[in-house]
Amino acid sequence: MAGFIKKKIQSFTLGEKLKKIREKRGVSLAEISNFTKVKQDHLQKIEDGDFEKLPPDVYVKGFLKSYAKFFNLDPDEIISYYEKEIGIRNNIKKYQNPIQRKKRELFPNIAITPKVFTALFSALVVIGGFAYFYLEIEKFSKDPRLVILQPSSQSSVDKSSVEIIGLTDEENKVTINGQPIRINNQGEFKENLGLHKGVNKVVIQAKNKFGAATERELNISADFKVASVRGVEDGQDGETKEEKEGGQKKEFSFSIEARDDPVWIAVEVDGEKKQDGTMLPGSVQAFKVKEKIKVTSGKADKTYVKIDGKEPVKLADHPGVERGAVFDKNGKIKENEENENQSEKEKEGDSAD
Repeated sequence: MAGFIKKKIQSFTLGEKLKKIREKRGVSLAEISNFTKVKQDHLQKIEDGDFEKLPPDVYVKGFLKSYAKFFNLDPDEIISYYEKEIGIRNNIKKYQNPIQRKKRELFPNIAITPKVFTALFSALVVIGGFAYFYLEIEKFSKDPRLVILQPSSQSSVDKSSVEIIGLTDEENKVTINGQPIRINNQGEFKENLGLHKGVNKVVIQAKNKFGAATERELNISADFKVASVRGVEDGQDGETKEEKEGGQKKEFSFSIEARDDPVWIAVEVDGEKKQDGTMLPGSVQAFKVKEKIKVTSGKADKTYVKIDGKEPVKLADHPGVERGAVFDKNGKIKENEENENQSEKEKEGDSAD
């Protein structure tokens, strides 16, 4: 006699799905709580599916949106899962407890008169005012959020740069070793950081409008051939074997070094964007160039450039921004009169600011 084959069909609840995502990405509830400002106990109840023990529905949806934002999930999809799950639970309760419906019918409807409405509205305004005041005080007293997603606090790399990725509140200001960096409207930031050989101490700070600050310190160990990035090694002039044999040099080497302070630098090589990020003091970036290279620096007098192994020179003598400085194998050049006039206008605008 043939028997039946039993199969177990798994159906995960919303809380179980969120927990799997969190554990897969190696993030603790404490980290999520620190970023979202949602109590860890509330997050635990969401993952356990204990929605009855949580605040009213509108708050739970807010918690879920914050949870989704942390993991770059679709908030609408998460809320939809939640509403479906709550709907199923309510229907089950409805059929399991028909007596509850009769009990509710015993209570008369409350008539909302103009006086009652006015009193309720006034109470809501007062409560809202106190809530706003409390939230502002809470913001003032709490340290701003700062979560570093990449790299870890103790990292080792075999190249001359590393990407710093993190999250904060959108109104905060973020710096790396004192150098301001950009954040988007979601509070996310991503910065390419130039490193020097050895151990690089990186201090990332988020500061809110009240002056409160949160810091994270990273120690990144970099081991690479000095100035070996972009295909150029230290001591080379960018000349290939074929070029030497042919007696004609088609490329030249160009290196940039940050000294004394962290410096934001953007680089275009032969019209192609190659670098846009912060360089730590002592870090070097090198490039092979066919025709020309354009350099923009946030601190011109802290930026040194070197062409084909010659002595390094300052990008400019002034301490401010130097925009679009163009070099060929012979040194600094002017692209055209229009570019020169445009630079003068930008400098005048900076002075006016």
